[in-house]
Amino acid sequence: MISKKTLFFFILFVLLQKFSAFAQGNFSKEIGIISDNDLYVTTFRDRYYTNGTFLYFKYLGKSTQRKRIHEFQIGQRMYTPNQVYESETGLRDRQYAGYSFLKYSGLSFLKNKAALKMSIEIGAMGPNSLAKEFQNVIHDLYGFQRSEGWADQIANRFGFGIEANYTQPLLIKKRFDLHFTGQVIAGTIFTNSSIELTNRFNLFNKALDPLNNSVAFGSHLTRNSKNSSYRNELFLFFSPSLNYAFYDATIQAKSANPYYTDTYNLVPFTYTLQIGIQYAIKRFSIEYSILKYSKKVKEMHDKTNTYGSIKLAYRFN
Repeated sequence: MISKKTLFFFILFVLLQKFSAFAQGNFSKEIGIISDNDLYVTTFRDRYYTNGTFLYFKYLGKSTQRKRIHEFQIGQRMYTPNQVYESETGLRDRQYAGYSFLKYSGLSFLKNKAALKMSIEIGAMGPNSLAKEFQNVIHDLYGFQRSEGWADQIANRFGFGIEANYTQPLLIKKRFDLHFTGQVIAGTIFTNSSIELTNRFNLFNKALDPLNNSVAFGSHLTRNSKNSSYRNELFLFFSPSLNYAFYDATIQAKSANPYYTDTYNLVPFTYTLQIGIQYAIKRFSIEYSILKYSKKVKEMHDKTNTYGSIKLAYRFN
């Protein structure tokens, strides 16, 4: 017998399909939420980069010469050691840390079919980030035990950073493509660089949407009705990346507790592998992915860790 919950989501999906069929396809604005958590992969682990929550609003610029998308984001990241219920400091394998921020990004599409994204952010690290309070709300909601070590988290620190991302198509086929992205971040919280390859495989029997008009690259906005045929997307993606960290305050900065003397050492070279699926239908899009990354702290017990990411977005005029 079909459960009421299953029936509800089936009816909701059908209604979204019907609603999207009557949409014009000219959507110049988007709101969305991104949620990262290891709970999306397993309920047995709660550690390291344990949660990230990001809310954003983006809109299409008015220029008719070059497509440009402006984005404002508010977000929070939190980090905990392997044993979050352990009060003895000597048994921890990384620092407790929280970082909350405001960010502006401008995404421009260049004449050579590449994309350049420039960002600037300000934020608060330490108790001022309210990471402890937010995690307690999450744990209480799911009935989990609260973490024991937030009193020793990284001290308050002002966050400032600038970021540049350059994306260039390398290979374009009908249902498969490959893009290169180079990233540089410099700031008081994170300073690092990375290179990434993004592979997409279309699950629809048609050409993939291009770099300047796809949910894969945050560019699924347009005022041109001729682009309405690009509204629906469904593809798998595979993104390996190599990263080099010069500084990470969530690992190397001092504790808010002056009596906490444990220190941790940064691993400069790391890798990340992201595998996921994205679906866009007119006004709505959803993404689910799994990310596996190598350890960023030499003292970490495990060589790799995994978490899941969910993204939901709604577009409008």
